[in-house]
Amino acid sequence: MKERFKVGGFFLLMTVCVFSCREEINVKKEPDIFPLDAGYIWTYKSTVQPSCCGLTYTVTSEGLSRFADQDAFAFHNTRAECRVEKCYFVITERTNLLVKREDGIYLIGTRFTQGGSVIYDIPAKIFEFPVAIGMSWESHSQGSLPPNAGKTISITIGCQLTVISKSETVITPAGEFKDCVQLKGIKYEWWYSNNLISGGEGYDTIAWYAPGIGLIKEIGRSRIYGWDYTVTYELVAYTAPPK
Repeated sequence: MKERFKVGGFFLLMTVCVFSCREEINVKKEPDIFPLDAGYIWTYKSTVQPSCCGLTYTVTSEGLSRFADQDAFAFHNTRAECRVEKCYFVITERTNLLVKREDGIYLIGTRFTQGGSVIYDIPAKIFEFPVAIGMSWESHSQGSLPPNAGKTISITIGCQLTVISKSETVITPAGEFKDCVQLKGIKYEWWYSNNLISGGEGYDTIAWYAPGIGLIKEIGRSRIYGWDYTVTYELVAYTAPPK
């Protein structure tokens, strides 16, 4: 199996701004279904079926960062990988840059720890406000990394998501969470080298977000490279900043 790239749970599932920085950030707050403030740390554990290997990684909200001439919220996730026979599962280390607008949260770009940054041609909406049952949204964006060794690397990301419930009770290794928002739909992230696909994934997703905490669980069902698999991400620990 080729490399797996996750957009932040974050497709995580989970970008050019026409508003001023302050207009993007200082908008009426929804209940913190998707916390952005600095100081949050989430630790997730994944399992893959059929039997493959699991891994653990962390996501840290680092506060405001300057990116593409605007202020954006920086979310850094650590690299994690595991290898067993006929199975290679990896999450790349990266920092996703998000802006908050009145109608939702958008991914505007990504810095990769191993080098290079991508700015998406259109802001990729990863969460929509206000949260209401039956609400749906979709996004499709693309961007390119600087050419390297004669290769042009481009990335295409997108999602189609619907709010299914706002009253779910979910149990994870980090505890029991009530009044969770449940999303259902698809996410994808594809990598191209000189216009030929080189990695990535597309998958059906069911995800749960808890008030004041954010993403607590996600199940992705995918078919890629001829292998059917299901990946479950669960929150195992989190730290919230002092209020």
